Amino acid sequence: THTHRKKSHFFFEIGTALSPVSGGQNDHNALNIKLEDFAADFRDTAARMFSFLGVPPQDLDRFLEVAAKQDIHGQKADEFAHSNHVTDGKYDKTPLLKKVLGDSRFEEELKLMKHALGYSCCP
Repeated sequence: THTHRKKSHFFFEIGTALSPVSGGQNDHNALNIKLEDFAADFRDTAARMFSFLGVPPQDLDRFLEVAAKQDIHGQKADEFAHSNHVTDGKYDKTPLLKKVLGDSRFEEELKLMKHALGYSCCP
């Protein structure tokens, strides 16, 4: 159907866009950072990012101090609740998840995206 072709084309475009990401996992010219890296250790992840981007070591602490304002783990409860960065608990994602994850047409594409983003070993 026309709709299925549009979805397939969309996922082809996503796969094409992600191929440099998956191919760059061992490339010294690429730095792959996942959201989970920031959640696990914001400061270390930000330091790796800034170092990769060429921030001189003597300036790193200043950059990290500015970046720390974006670390949601350091926010107070009221700041966290009103943060534009946080959507957990603000919306019921169940209907969307059921629709997407329950649709067999998306299964292969989702597997490919997980692999391209480094969340699985094999496509």
